[in-house]
Amino acid sequence: MNETTSNNWWRRLRLLRWFLVVCGLLLLVYVQRERILPAAARWLNVGEPPRKTDYVMVLGGDADVRPFVAAAIAKRGFASRVLVAPINFGPGEAPIGPTNEEIVGGVLKVRDVAAEKLVLLEPTSCSTFGEAVALNQFLDQRPDATVTVVTTNFHTRRSRWTFRTVLGKKKYPNVHFVAAPMDDFDESNWWRNRYGFQLYAMEYLKLVAYVFRYGNGLWWCLAASAMIVSLILCRWFIRRRSVGAKH
Repeated sequence: MNETTSNNWWRRLRLLRWFLVVCGLLLLVYVQRERILPAAARWLNVGEPPRKTDYVMVLGGDADVRPFVAAAIAKRGFASRVLVAPINFGPGEAPIGPTNEEIVGGVLKVRDVAAEKLVLLEPTSCSTFGEAVALNQFLDQRPDATVTVVTTNFHTRRSRWTFRTVLGKKKYPNVHFVAAPMDDFDESNWWRNRYGFQLYAMEYLKLVAYVFRYGNGLWWCLAASAMIVSLILCRWFIRRRSVGAKH
């Protein structure tokens, strides 16, 4: 056996080993799905109970729930002001329907929260990272201020990681995260709901993308692990749908 043949043989052996590992993980997920999939959802949720802070910040997205949770926090006296980072629309773009700040303002009005409590942050943003940057600039003049960030439960881990990365060790300890629930599904049955599966699978992929873009080497390793989990879930869901269509 020459050196080239030997190298090819070892390369095929390594590929076979990885193939068997992936197949084993797929089998494990399928057999233990009632345990693994709820646990995967719970891992994304790092929300805390509401506490009294100076401000409550509503992250963009899921306008049916997040603004109402923030309004409840403000109305009950857990925060004196409501922060919103307006969405950044590119050249030639225009909002379809009410903007995020308009929605939040409308919810505050319906919930009898004074309009002057709404504070718009700068700069405008179009992502969780951009919202963290906006809050960071806001806190530059208020380094001791405390903030409650409201976002959907499965979005809290990526949000917490992003805000910790942007705010740094000095500001981040004063920021807390409250999880808003979803209406049609929860952590125990999200994979049975088509929209729920899409949201959770995409959240894992977004978490991986954020870690690769803004993280360091250690986070890259963790991101790769999360990517593998996401691919396993996607493949399992596709196969499940295929089998269901045949029947």
